[in-house]
Amino acid sequence: TNQFDFANSGCTYLSRNDWQGTWPTHDGEVSDVISTWGNEINGTDAEGNPASYVYIKTISDEDLAKLDGTDSLNPTDPASITDTPVYGADNGLSLIDVRGKDYDDPLWESLLDQLTYSDLSRLCAVGLRMTVSLESIGKPVHSDDKNEKTTYVTLKGLEQASADVEELSDRALRNLASLPYKNEFLTELIQSLVYRDR
Repeated sequence: TNQFDFANSGCTYLSRNDWQGTWPTHDGEVSDVISTWGNEINGTDAEGNPASYVYIKTISDEDLAKLDGTDSLNPTDPASITDTPVYGADNGLSLIDVRGKDYDDPLWESLLDQLTYSDLSRLCAVGLRMTVSLESIGKPVHSDDKNEKTTYVTLKGLEQASADVEELSDRALRNLASLPYKNEFLTELIQSLVYRDR
């Protein structure tokens, strides 16, 4: 029994049992935007060189409304969820108090309850860049660096990691701009992650 049957999207999965019958087909039309992802060659550029163009599909108003909605299609009835997140609890803990504790130790929950919503947002946005401090749990700035925690920055260096973030974000913004509809939220989110105060 597949425990994830409820998540079946109805798509056909590539299978070695039927390689040709399950090979993916394109759902859409070839656009005039050259792909930066290296798809198969499906046209030529202005100089007559082989090129890989992005496939696009015009979304229906009904499907666009679903994307703009907040329904996650999770089969769990929201009314059955009785616990709510706790923010800013005063449990008197510091990050050092959970050092070496098991992943499922209840002390972690008490520590996480001390985080404010703003703390969680900052941690998700900048936590991998070794610059975030969280006073609510006693995490000082640059503690990842001091404790020799392996992060993308320690592997690539701050200058290269910052350059990579900007390059990948610019690519994401270009891809967003090439879509036939605009998503201001995603555009602003990408820009805020790159150009935020560190």
